Amino acid sequence: MTTDKSVKEPSSISETKKAKSKQFYSMNGRFVSRNHTIRDVIKLKGKRPLTQILANSEEEAEAAESAGIDMINVRWMPDIPNQSRVIRSAAGRTLTTFCVPLTKYVSEAEALRGAFDAMEAGADGIYCCWNIRFIAAVAEAGIPVQGHAGLVPRKSTWTGGLRAVGKTLAEAIGIHRYMKSLEDAGAWAVESEVIPHRIMAGGPICSVP
Repeated sequence: MTTDKSVKEPSSISETKKAKSKQFYSMNGRFVSRNHTIRDVIKLKGKRPLTQILANSEEEAEAAESAGIDMINVRWMPDIPNQSRVIRSAAGRTLTTFCVPLTKYVSEAEALRGAFDAMEAGADGIYCCWNIRFIAAVAEAGIPVQGHAGLVPRKSTWTGGLRAVGKTLAEAIGIHRYMKSLEDAGAWAVESEVIPHRIMAGGPICSVP
């Protein structure tokens, strides 16, 4: 077997990711290259594990992209938006979701405005712990939104503190119903935090990642 020496092989994980980038227009009208699109991630459910981390600084974002992390979360701070933009820009080829504040918005209209502001700042989607009505409003506008089920730290007073959620039959049924409601509202993905393995391993709770 011969090898075409004119084809340069990727020398690192980051170069491999770059070679496989997808091009599209972001919601803010910019032509971008990303390692994944939302559609890619949805299609990969059940086929291979994907990695997602929270980056709190430029250095963490750069390191995550160099390591080949699939998706990055960045805190969206509407009062100091440039900080989020800078972190996002440090991993320009990685699919990045902005984590929007829980208590900043008090209506569907405000939530939608906040989500559009995050997308304008360079997000590929948003992540939130909002109620179903807010999520439905954002999803209806075409903004990719990721929900949160199980242990939601900022709502953990309702589940008895920072503990695993889903150990009882009632809690397991509640998680199933809530994740289905997120899917029905238009969420494309759900973070499942501190949910017993036996519940998640019993089969897909919903069709979204």
